[in-house]
Amino acid sequence: MNAVLDASAAAALVLPDEDSSRIQSLLNKLDSRSEIFIPSLWWFEIANILLVAGKRKRITLAQSETAMKLLMKLPVVTDDMAGNKYLESLVSYASRHGLSAYDAAYLELAKRKKAVLVSSDKMLCRAAKKEEFVVF
Repeated sequence: MNAVLDASAAAALVLPDEDSSRIQSLLNKLDSRSEIFIPSLWWFEIANILLVAGKRKRITLAQSETAMKLLMKLPVVTDDMAGNKYLESLVSYASRHGLSAYDAAYLELAKRKKAVLVSSDKMLCRAAKKEEFVVF
């Protein structure tokens, strides 16, 4: 089983006030042949999540540094595919479900990789279910 891990799910793994048990259980189910895909924008989203969490006093600078190190150790495959080949799909998903193009990128990647979508974002999960994607 392959998975697409969105930034909200990854953040739950490292932010102390989030429940990561559901996401951790899925990661534990993956075998050595499984791949965890992320779009290249994931790294920017993670950086922003950690910056905002620090500004809001959810984490300290030391916790943010530890979180970055943990996330960099995740066995993720960054998908660098972008450009006009996927623009139509991104706009279509985003328009149909009221998503940002960034969130639509996770749907496009999950479809292309035939992967389970792992997300804590309720709106993204609803959209994925409407598109009949497997969501965890």
